[in-house]
Amino acid sequence: MRMSSLYDLYQEGGIGALRTLAEQVGSSGDWLWQCAVRWRGKSPSRRLAEKLIEAEPRLTWAGLYENPARARGGSNGETLRLPAA
Repeated sequence: MRMSSLYDLYQEGGIGALRTLAEQVGSSGDWLWQCAVRWRGKSPSRRLAEKLIEAEPRLTWAGLYENPARARGGSNGETLRLPAA
């Protein structure tokens, strides 16, 4: 899979992949999940995005800030829930 976004990373490796990346950049796996699924419009700050791209070069600026319908939920009645630990 060609990855460019946190959503792609989540689809590829689940919450564990986000938590591993979060540890590398000094963030929270739960926060990265919120950014990945665009929960309430969340996205990483510019500073965090720089760290994410440095830690995981398959991520791109466009991927981190796109707003794909597949990640928004709600448009099809789906309720997004934070995965269990």
